[in-house]
Amino acid sequence: MKSSEEMVKSLLNRRDIYFKERRKKRQVILSVGVITLIISIGIFSTMYKSPKEVIKLGNYAIYTDDIDLSKSDGMSDMLGFLVYHEHVYTASLKFSGSTLKEGKALLGYHIGKTKEILSEYADSQQELASLYDGEVYKIKGYDEEFRLGIYGTDEDGEWIQLLDNYDGIGLNTGADLITKRLHILGNIERVTYRTHDNWNYETEAIYHEFKDLDKFNTFLEVLSQSSFIKVDSLEDIYERDVQGHIYIRLEDGTTTELRLIEGGYVTIPGLGPIMIKMNDDIFAETLKLCQ
Repeated sequence: MKSSEEMVKSLLNRRDIYFKERRKKRQVILSVGVITLIISIGIFSTMYKSPKEVIKLGNYAIYTDDIDLSKSDGMSDMLGFLVYHEHVYTASLKFSGSTLKEGKALLGYHIGKTKEILSEYADSQQELASLYDGEVYKIKGYDEEFRLGIYGTDEDGEWIQLLDNYDGIGLNTGADLITKRLHILGNIERVTYRTHDNWNYETEAIYHEFKDLDKFNTFLEVLSQSSFIKVDSLEDIYERDVQGHIYIRLEDGTTTELRLIEGGYVTIPGLGPIMIKMNDDIFAETLKLCQ
């Protein structure tokens, strides 16, 4: 599957959330083909731009691209976002229905109410600007400079949307995400995986459980020590034949997805062309288990 098709899955899900919360204030009908075309001609060259021409604080090997909503060419309509402390947080996990209780348990200090964007993004950079209509909270156990949550209601009931900050953040090794931001090590409840064929072609998701968590923890430790890189062509990476999709559920109810691609590449949603590059036998062993 091409990288654009992977983005389509994520964007379609976020579009559905957006349509409900705006209560059909706008009528936008896009086919998968049109979305794919829009993405292929410039989502990363418009909404995501090169790091700003300013001095970045800290000693980091690589920085994620800054997100510029004013240059999104309408793609921010498709994304759940929140502006906080001059950074754009994008939607990650959603809690509703049977998972709502877990989401509520994560809500911490109340920050304020979102400022819903109603016009052509003229005010999209104001504090707490969002396409969501709800109350903004800090999330227990996570730094507010990385993860926030929005509590809201619509015709389907209550929901909680988590949003993560990948807007111009500095990274050296996997530990900057796995340990520092996502707090995965030592907090794992369950690990499952999907084969790439199931993820790529099947309508029903089939999950398999990792039985040997000690071995998986060894994989995570090596992943944490491995460096981030920026790839030149996402398409070349995502078209590789051997891939696996891992889902790490933590004790607090949150889940992190890792995508393993032959050649030692590990991707995490939200990072775009930035990946972790592993050069250890444990990568090949873990990827083989996902087949």
